[in-house]
Amino acid sequence: MGEAVEGKYPPLDVITIGRASVDLYGQQIGSRLEDITSFAKSVGGCPANISVGTARLGLRSALSRWAASSASSSGARASPSMA
Repeated sequence: MGEAVEGKYPPLDVITIGRASVDLYGQQIGSRLEDITSFAKSVGGCPANISVGTARLGLRSALSRWAASSASSSGARASPSMA
């Protein structure tokens, strides 16, 4: 897939664009929320899951995401992340 950027990095196999989040899962299956004492965390967001999954399979992958500088910000700035 193309040439490396200015010879610094090898080319990427996969680039995903979108959101990343953290999913929390209660470890006490079948319990009420107020009774749960521990949680497991996992990568969330479809683009992030694809980027992490392809990296685990040995591909060079990256996640490009947009992050607003504040909750009321109308502008966004690019914030690329490498998986």
